[in-house]
Order: sequence, then structure tokens, then C-alpha cells
Amino acid sequence: MTPRGLEQILSAAQELVPALGGAEVIETWSGLRPDTPDHLPLLGPSELTGLTIATGHYRNGILLAPITAKLVANGLPNSAFRWIGKLFDPLRFSEAATARSRF
Repeated sequence: MTPRGLEQILSAAQELVPALGGAEVIETWSGLRPDTPDHLPLLGPSELTGLTIATGHYRNGILLAPITAKLVANGLPNSAFRWIGKLFDPLRFSEAATARSRF
């Protein structure tokens, strides 16, 4: 959620219930479920040294959290799960990867 999106939601709520204008915001939550175009998660190193990506599980995130945590904790490139490589590569949608697949 963006600050602008949050502002729009809060403004709409205040229009419906003006007394909310003086209420304290204690917590916000957006409930996003990140997905990918091929519906497979992004797991592995990013283009930034030391940054590992582990996202895109969509509605299976809660189910895949334990194995994802194990993979990340063990260091994906060095883990026993090397088959993940290209299948879940976080860079598979980058321009460079797209260009490579054309040839």
C-alpha cells in the first residue's frame, strides 16, 4: 500500500464517519499476496550483492514459508535444492533474461 492509497482510504472513512478524524491509527495492514506472471515464486540472489529474494508465493505463502525459510537460511546457491536455479530465478523476468530466451 502506498501513502497515497492509505490517505484515500482514510479520507473516505472520515467522510463516512467524521469522528474518525480525531481517532488514532494504531496499525495498518494491506494483506497483499504478491504473485508473478508465471505464478511461481521468486527465490534466489538478486542483482544486488547479498540480497536474497523470497517472494511471489501468492496464496501459498503460508504453506511454503517453512521450506522457503530453510532454503534462504541454508543459502540458496549452496543448498541441496540447486534444482531451483532457473525455475524460481528472481531475475527470470528481467530484460537480460528475456533477451537471452529469444536466441
